[in-house]
Amino acid sequence: MTDDVPRVRMFAGPNGSGKSTLNTVLPSKLIGQYLNADELEQQMRTEGYLNFSDFGVSPTQDELLHVFDNASLLGSQRDELQRFSLAENLFTIPLDAINSYVAATLAGYLRREFLRRTISFTFETVMSHPSKVDFLATAQEQGFRTYLYYVATEDPLINIARVRNRVATGGHDVPEDKIKNRYFRSLDLLYSAIRNSHRAYIFDNSGKTGPENRTWLAEITDGTDLELKTNRIPAWFEKYVLNKAGNSR
Repeated sequence: MTDDVPRVRMFAGPNGSGKSTLNTVLPSKLIGQYLNADELEQQMRTEGYLNFSDFGVSPTQDELLHVFDNASLLGSQRDELQRFSLAENLFTIPLDAINSYVAATLAGYLRREFLRRTISFTFETVMSHPSKVDFLATAQEQGFRTYLYYVATEDPLINIARVRNRVATGGHDVPEDKIKNRYFRSLDLLYSAIRNSHRAYIFDNSGKTGPENRTWLAEITDGTDLELKTNRIPAWFEKYVLNKAGNSR
């Protein structure tokens, strides 16, 4: 394998699991372009715009209109988003129109553009929808090496408490019911994501927060060759990875 093979790295896990700390696992030179919908939203709120030049892409007005018109996440907000402007590659919309769904739609557009241009990149996702697993499969079909870095906790109540703490320090909020629902949907998709990854690294972050307290559970090569990195296996890993792997044989 040569160095010019494009790579996509997916940092995944339920809200509040500590996905953002996974960037400490890798040297910065391996991350490539980095996409985090929460950061896109924050940038638009604080700076008033999104600079597409930061990502090496130059969409047209018509392209973005098409993206918004076909974004199921946006629902009735599609009409409101006709108010955006695009000048000198700077995307702006009224402050009252900025939300997580708009940011997720823009992140999805950028991911697709990176695939089309065979640009190596890393992105964050809760991975609570099958489309994220499908994205890994599509990336492989287009010649990318796919890497999954997944982190979870043993109980969604841990995640809820961490999101509360994050909000108390100025971070973004997620409703408790969404945290719980996404927690189980994400874990249920984990094995499929592993199967669509050339290399997968799985972590538990149930203890104190921080990279130094994260436990590396396993490394899986080509979706099947599993190497445990610890003898202390949490129940969620046994249920959603080991049991599913055993049942698939």
